[in-house]
Amino acid sequence: MRFGKRIALAIGVLFLIALLNTAISQWKQFQINNLGHTVTSERIPLALLLDNMTISVIQVQQWLTDASLTGEADALTEAERYQKLFAADLQSLQQMSGHKIQVKELRTNFEQYVKLGRQMTDLYLDGQHQKAGLLMTRFDQSSARLAGQLQQLRKESTGAALRDLKTLDEANLENQRINLLLFGIYALLSAVVGFALARSIIRPVADLNADIFEIISSNHISRPLAVRSSSEIMDIVNWFRTLQGSFAMMIAQVQDMTRLLDRHSLAVNESSGRLADFAQAQSAASEESSAAMEQLCASSESIAGHIRDQNQKLQNLHQSFRELGTGFQSLEKVIVQLNTFVNETNQHSDSSRSSMQQAVEMMNAIQERSGRVMQIVEIINGISDQTGLLALNASIEAARAGESGRGFAVVAEEIARLAEHSARSVQEIDTIVQSMRTVVDKGIGAVQQVAEKLNSITRGVASLGTDADYIRQNMAEQLVLADKVASDLESLGGIASDIEISAVEQKQSSLEIVTLVEEIAQKSQGIATDSERLKKHSADTYSISAALRQQIEGYRIDRDRNIFEWNDCFDVGVAVLNVQHKQLFDLFNQLFIGFGRDRTNEQLRLQIQGFFDYAIFHLDSEEQILNDSRYPAAQEHTQRHQELRDAIQKLEADMAETTELELFAFRAVSFILSWLKDHILLEDTRYASHVRKSGRVPRNQTA
Repeated sequence: MRFGKRIALAIGVLFLIALLNTAISQWKQFQINNLGHTVTSERIPLALLLDNMTISVIQVQQWLTDASLTGEADALTEAERYQKLFAADLQSLQQMSGHKIQVKELRTNFEQYVKLGRQMTDLYLDGQHQKAGLLMTRFDQSSARLAGQLQQLRKESTGAALRDLKTLDEANLENQRINLLLFGIYALLSAVVGFALARSIIRPVADLNADIFEIISSNHISRPLAVRSSSEIMDIVNWFRTLQGSFAMMIAQVQDMTRLLDRHSLAVNESSGRLADFAQAQSAASEESSAAMEQLCASSESIAGHIRDQNQKLQNLHQSFRELGTGFQSLEKVIVQLNTFVNETNQHSDSSRSSMQQAVEMMNAIQERSGRVMQIVEIINGISDQTGLLALNASIEAARAGESGRGFAVVAEEIARLAEHSARSVQEIDTIVQSMRTVVDKGIGAVQQVAEKLNSITRGVASLGTDADYIRQNMAEQLVLADKVASDLESLGGIASDIEISAVEQKQSSLEIVTLVEEIAQKSQGIATDSERLKKHSADTYSISAALRQQIEGYRIDRDRNIFEWNDCFDVGVAVLNVQHKQLFDLFNQLFIGFGRDRTNEQLRLQIQGFFDYAIFHLDSEEQILNDSRYPAAQEHTQRHQELRDAIQKLEADMAETTELELFAFRAVSFILSWLKDHILLEDTRYASHVRKSGRVPRNQTA
């Protein structure tokens, strides 16, 4: 029988004894309480009631005697009052006592007693003293008999009360003896149980205390426990060994991780320094780019202003050419009229001098119009010169703008060509107008010599008609040319507007680029600040890691032996599963022992993969056993297994992709340790009893 069962049995016996003691005490106390209640609620009140009834009998006798001797009505009233008191007490006596026969006799005797008293009183009052004296003797005898009967009842009641009190004392004494006996038995069993506890618990606990003291004093976390016990104390020892193994594993992992943290902290510190330098350089470059973009923005603004000025000048030139076209049209009309006039003159050469005078006036008008044409030609010539100058300025600005001003340079070149073409056209117009003025002068001279040379006038008029036709043809050509120049100027104005819009858009884009460059500079400065902060944090992390390492290095771990071992706490009651669990523990310890030693990444990878493969084999074997034994919760347990398989597959995938295998190994070890403890202790122990009862436990299986 295990110690726990013995302790439970002893405690059960002690509990039964205590319960028996309580039951007996309660029963005895119940009897004592009943006796006490009988004495206090029946015996004593009965005695008092009988005393009151005796007093009532005596009072009735006295008052009736007084009434017989004195004849006072008050005496009769008092006698009647005591009669009523006696009747009430008699009724109470009947309810309180079980002596119904005695109560009936008392009532009969009291009624006879009262009847004799009344008769005696009536005889005395009637003067029949002799008969009244005889009745008085009988009345006194009846009173004595009634009082004696009451005294007898009181004596019996008092005797019963004394007997009850004696019985009550005896019951109290017996109850005390029983309590003392049960207390002695209870104390004896308690001493036996205490001795058993001292032998089975205190000694192993003392040994466990000594082992724990050695572990704490020497910081030897993985020191084996030397406690041996067959009771539940050994279970506590096993649980402590499990806790000790977990704590030792944690200390060892912290030691290894502090070394890894030192290395990574130094790497982060170096990288953050390089990142800070790069961020500073990037910030400086961003500032230079921002300044260049601001200059480009200013250039775009200047180009846009020049383009607006050029566009305004082109619009003015366009308006001048429109006016020139209108002048050409008017001049054409004049020439047509001149041609008509010449034709009429040619037909009516012999017309009157008034017609000659009209011709002279027309010639003067032509002379005046020619002067206006010369003014227009001078204006067009000035516009052409300004257009050429604007084209030259536009070419210079386009050259300054570089690649972005290439399109504008093409437009400026086109404007220059149009200006040259306009200049040539103006020269031709000037030549024609000069020629026309010469012809007009000749016409005027011819008119003045009309009187003398009429024939010459006829020839001159014919020549004038021919020249007018020639001028009209040239004017038509100049009109077409003027329209073309106006159209070209209008197109050039549209191009200039497009160039202006492009310059404005380029300025806006430049402003946006400047904003972005400034944001990049700010971000770069922020990155530099964060990098410096990261560098400081990495240095602080290294200091904290060093302090932690200094604290942890004081704990001694035996890395040459298994730290986290299988014990009876992990016993599931199925031999084949216990064997597989032990194998999992051995593989885990082999994996952990390799930390801090010369082990290649390939060896570490093979050890981790070996554990995962055997874990999958164990899960398959366990599911087969559960299915064979028809475990009711097999499906739920299989679902837990599937979750473990998924986690293992995820770890395998991460292991295949990781470049920091040592860091991954810490993660894998933490997962394995948690699984070994939680899955076996919380999950596997549930089905152990069912598998054993099913009788379908397979033999040992190994991978």
